[in-house]
Amino acid sequence: MMKASENGYIQKYINEVCYPIDYAEVKLGALLNTTDDKYRFDLQSNSSVAHTDTRALVRTDRSPLSYPMDSILLDVHSKGRANRKYQNSNTHEFDRVGYKVLDNNHFIPKVIEALDNANLDCTNVKVIENIHSPNRSATWGTLVLKDHPINIKLPNGNSSTQYPTIDWTNSYDKTFSARLWAGLYGGLCLNRQIFSGWAIMQYTHKHIKRKDGSSGVDMDVIQQKIDGVSGTFEAITNQCNSWADTPLTETQAKSILAKTLAWNNQTRQASEKKLEELVNWFTMYEAKHTGLNLWSLYNTATHFATHGNTNDIHTTLSASQLQKLQQSVVFMIQSPQWKHYNNNEHLNPSLV
Repeated sequence: MMKASENGYIQKYINEVCYPIDYAEVKLGALLNTTDDKYRFDLQSNSSVAHTDTRALVRTDRSPLSYPMDSILLDVHSKGRANRKYQNSNTHEFDRVGYKVLDNNHFIPKVIEALDNANLDCTNVKVIENIHSPNRSATWGTLVLKDHPINIKLPNGNSSTQYPTIDWTNSYDKTFSARLWAGLYGGLCLNRQIFSGWAIMQYTHKHIKRKDGSSGVDMDVIQQKIDGVSGTFEAITNQCNSWADTPLTETQAKSILAKTLAWNNQTRQASEKKLEELVNWFTMYEAKHTGLNLWSLYNTATHFATHGNTNDIHTTLSASQLQKLQQSVVFMIQSPQWKHYNNNEHLNPSLV
């Protein structure tokens, strides 16, 4: 057994995203090229951001003499004046707060420490970096725990192997809040498995300034979330096996997709093109391998949410596109149409 902190691939990822950061002076005027090893950034003269209230967040491990500016400058932030409302979860009152960066060094290593404490085997873990940028101002990492396979029994006697995942996001440019969640990864095209409530477990940290000045990352909560993952996967396995045991015709699958993934809120009807693509993928690909059942329909949805379409499995999606598509799968699972078949109501003629 190998701990997460001992895995070379995990450590390589941490070394790449947990770089030192600091704030640098911002001046108003033309964009200047620095001639020495200083971090000085000038906003364009027509910038709408007041220069007296801004500062540049930079990578301090990269010299302006050796790296282009877009690989050093992470974002431009206000100096922390109260500029937005935040609802206090305890008092339910709105407090004025400012933006506060969460350093990757204060978040991601804590997740790895929690994995160590939970004794999750990370010998053959697969590390996926979901987004790329020259300065790595945003990060979305996935650990696929290949030493903890979960097998879904299929009606044809075969099985579908899934693997638990631990995901996290954070950003310095307001792309993401800091989040931690778990899910499953696998299937015919290595889809991300999304469950009701977004994921199996989740932890969210907002980039706001707290009264005590702390980063706000609660190690005890993170540890509790990680510790509960293995028990949750057993329940998810039972749920997936139940879906695999629930038969579904092509017509029934089409009726679910028409009201969920293919539904267009603007036209208030299903997109015929998208519906045709989804149904074709369900019948010609997923059902061919795993049978006509809810599990095949679910994998059709996660394929769509992972790749963006049913024609090209190599499509690269942006982080915002992935999040939007994944939430559409949650919507499908929570829909009355899905629950109708999930509860076997379609077997009762009085409910058809």
